[in-house]
Amino acid sequence: MVTIVCLNLERDGGEDNPDGTLPQRWLDAHHHILKPLEADLVLRQEAKYSHLADNRRLKAAEKLLGMRGFLSPNGAGHNPTALFIRPETFPVAERRPYNPMFWRTPPTVVSARFADAPQSELMLMSWHAAFNSPRGREREADEITELIDRMEGRGGFIGGGDCNEYVRREVAF
Repeated sequence: MVTIVCLNLERDGGEDNPDGTLPQRWLDAHHHILKPLEADLVLRQEAKYSHLADNRRLKAAEKLLGMRGFLSPNGAGHNPTALFIRPETFPVAERRPYNPMFWRTPPTVVSARFADAPQSELMLMSWHAAFNSPRGREREADEITELIDRMEGRGGFIGGGDCNEYVRREVAF
């Protein structure tokens, strides 16, 4: 069994406290939600501050969760995504190259292999779709599909994220 968690921690839990400590929402999410779940894969969205201070929050999460973390490039959305893997479950993992130019918030994409099935590649992806554009979200969905298609049957795909899709209401005039 593999435990997968997808979590959008709004604005990475907030800015650091004035004394430089991590905000309570970040601490609560990692100590009280993520750590007890002992996930093998965590797909995080809104890692807004995780790239600051030499990736301090990313490293803190890695240490607390006992996982290896990856962080996406910071795009126009200024809200990177992150992905954490348990090394015992995914002993081989590396960042997978892709073209981030079509993404408002580029995803974190990692190529990994299960410890129990090292012959098959597994693409892992954490994404945060454009909040401000239905057309942008469609384009990003096309990019996800293209990345999966490029695997050409070599393995599998596990992904998750914030799709920012809203209920459409018919408007009567």
